[in-house]
Amino acid sequence: MRKFIFSAAITVSAHTIVEAETPEEALEIAESRGAALYFNGSGERPEEVWCVEEADGEPTDITHLEDMDEDIEDEEEVET
Repeated sequence: MRKFIFSAAITVSAHTIVEAETPEEALEIAESRGAALYFNGSGERPEEVWCVEEADGEPTDITHLEDMDEDIEDEEEVET
């Protein structure tokens, strides 16, 4: 059996917390932030980044990147 590598875009939900004087100022701040995986112990803070907690989207724009060179065999490798 052969292996194939694919890439895809997946939409995820994210949240951030912004303190500002107006919604417009808050939007500007939010738009300047990067995204990070957010989980217990990650060290990321929703006041600093867009926090992604889970991949809840479906893959789209699936692209075949490459075929892997070797076939997968059902045989076990012999250790030497």
